[in-house]
Amino acid sequence: MYVLSHQVNVPKTKKTYCKSKECRKHTLHKVTQYKKGKDSLAAQGKRRYDRKQSGYGGQTKPVFHKKVKTLSLAFSSSLLLSIVSCFLGKILTLDRLQKRVARELWDLVLGLVGVKWVFPKTVKEAKTTKKIVLRLQCQGCKHVSQHPIKRCKHFEIGGDKKGKGTSLF
Repeated sequence: MYVLSHQVNVPKTKKTYCKSKECRKHTLHKVTQYKKGKDSLAAQGKRRYDRKQSGYGGQTKPVFHKKVKTLSLAFSSSLLLSIVSCFLGKILTLDRLQKRVARELWDLVLGLVGVKWVFPKTVKEAKTTKKIVLRLQCQGCKHVSQHPIKRCKHFEIGGDKKGKGTSLF
């Protein structure tokens, strides 16, 4: 399970523990966002893949793109929505659809009609978020460490702090 946040604001410097042999104490660290480097052409897996793909025979190791099966039903979706809303006693939202009880309820309702429905495992909102990894560099010994943080839609380093009752104009 992941925690979802919409706006994450991280300071440019952070005082945290440095694990290197020179420091081993709390020092100031410069905070940047970790970015993946360019893939090496000399890596064994890449060499093996390129060798297998070369020559005749076409695409030998196709890239698998998983597709979610969509379902079109003969009866109206508003009827289903009202049935489920009556069972739940709540307004149906995307967050509530992901809960186990709602999933089992959908399986029950669609089972009455004779339709097998596969509930998607990922939330639509998860596709628009990124897992952010912070790169912390000690200002004393230049030791670099990484610190993963929660999922978020918008990420900012050194943005304005939002005070209580103030606006960011």
